Amino acid sequence: MLLLFNGWWMLSNPEIFENAFQWIPNQTTPMKSGHLVTFKVNWATPILIMGISSIFIYLVKSYFPDQLQRWGYSLMRKNIEVDEDLPNFFECVRLSQADEIAVEEKNMKENFGIEINDPDTV
Repeated sequence: MLLLFNGWWMLSNPEIFENAFQWIPNQTTPMKSGHLVTFKVNWATPILIMGISSIFIYLVKSYFPDQLQRWGYSLMRKNIEVDEDLPNFFECVRLSQADEIAVEEKNMKENFGIEINDPDTV
């Protein structure tokens, strides 16, 4: 989040991207940058919006976790059991697909020296 605001500050700096400066009459006068915190719509605005949004999300997530969980906007603390009712891989693969897997594995081993599939599968 800090880098978002730092990026916004740099992109909205008129000395860098607008080539704007203020003349100083002598060396003892400090130079004014003219880079005050102003909220103008320019090329740095998306970064500012993302920075403000990330702070808002962080604060809501920090102070209202129970409410977010009740609404379904957070991860549950329990493991989700998923039964997709899929058949076994070896029962549903066709013979042509099995041959393709074996040939691909052989090619990868001979030419590149790596195994891309489990040896039990091949």
